[in-house]
Amino acid sequence: MLGAFACLVLFAMMALTFVDVLGRYLLNRPLPGAYEMIAFMMPLMIFAILPRVCYREDHVTVDLLEGLTPSSWRRWQGSAVSLLGATVIGVLAWRLFVQAVDNGRNDEVSTEHLWPLSIFGYFMAAMSVLASVSLLVVAVQHWRGTRPAAGERSGDPGS
Repeated sequence: MLGAFACLVLFAMMALTFVDVLGRYLLNRPLPGAYEMIAFMMPLMIFAILPRVCYREDHVTVDLLEGLTPSSWRRWQGSAVSLLGATVIGVLAWRLFVQAVDNGRNDEVSTEHLWPLSIFGYFMAAMSVLASVSLLVVAVQHWRGTRPAAGERSGDPGS
């Protein structure tokens, strides 16, 4: 469901850009507020897909040490990396929540459309919490050995 939402937001960004460019160069009338709308849609799209990316471990990885790491350590490595990611994203969620509360308390709004900034902060904080929980689940799966290590999953380009 979050993936479909992210796709919808991406499509809306594309459509807004298309309409804005057509209006700007063909009619000499750009779409008012298009830049701000797209600027707010970008984090919506990114944070909406973040829990799925974290759970599926589809994020960018660098396997510089994979050849040096014994295969018996890979599940511990996967667990440790996932725990570290869960911690970092958990701190991000906390700071986003604090910022959203502050934005709400001060009634801060966007420049052109006067959208309340706190709503976007709460959404990003909630998606970060889901992403952090997803990484905790992944860490437990690695710890128990019920999740294949990176590079060992079917369909993985690295395998």
